[in-house]
Amino acid sequence: NFTRRHSPTYGNCYTLQNDKFISRKSGPAEGLEMILYLETNQYMEGITSGKGAQVVIHEQGTLPFPDDEGIAVTAGEQTMIGLKQIQIKRLDGKYGPCKSVDDFMQKYKIKYTRNTCLKICQQNLIMQICQCYDEIYQDINDVMKISDKNSPCRNTSQLTCVTRVKWTFDDNAKSCACDSPCSEKVYGRSVTSRMWPSDSVAVSMFRL
Repeated sequence: NFTRRHSPTYGNCYTLQNDKFISRKSGPAEGLEMILYLETNQYMEGITSGKGAQVVIHEQGTLPFPDDEGIAVTAGEQTMIGLKQIQIKRLDGKYGPCKSVDDFMQKYKIKYTRNTCLKICQQNLIMQICQCYDEIYQDINDVMKISDKNSPCRNTSQLTCVTRVKWTFDDNAKSCACDSPCSEKVYGRSVTSRMWPSDSVAVSMFRL
C-alpha cells in the first residue's frame, strides 16, 4: 500500500493511497495510526538540519510536495492531525478563470493541481532555456516522461542557469495558464502533539 519515492530534501518518501481505506467516523480511533522508526542515528552530521518526518495530506491521485505543503512532525513526540475535507467548486467566466482538468488528466495520468501545473511549466522552461532538466522533482520528471535521452542539469553553468530560471519564474508564471481547478478537494488541518513515549511504554517497547 506504500509507494516509495525519493526526495532530494527528505530522502525516502512513502505515499499511502488505497481506495479501501475509508473512515466513516470521526475521532483518533477511526483514523490512520503509525509508529515511525526514524533511525536518527543514521542522520548525516552537518547536513541534516532536524530530526523528524515531513507529512503531506493531499487529495488521492495528486502529487505530494513535502517542501511546499508538508507538516513537520518532531521525533520523540506523538502528533495528532485532525482533518476537515473541503470540496471547492469554482465558477468560471465572469467570476474569474478556473481550469478544467480533463485534458491534464489525459495527458499526465494524474489529477490536476495548480502546484503540479506550475512545477511542470517551470521544468519545461528550464529545458527550453538551459537545454537540460532539473533533477530535483522526481515525480514531475516521471509524469513528463523525461527519459535518458534528456540530459540532467549537473555542471556549474547548467545549475547556474537553473537557479536563474527559478529566480525569475514568478515573472513568467502568468504564461503557464495554471489557474486554480474548477473543482478540487482541500484539507483543513489542526495539529497537536505531546511527548512520546512515556518511560513505562518505552521500557515495554524495548522488551518486544
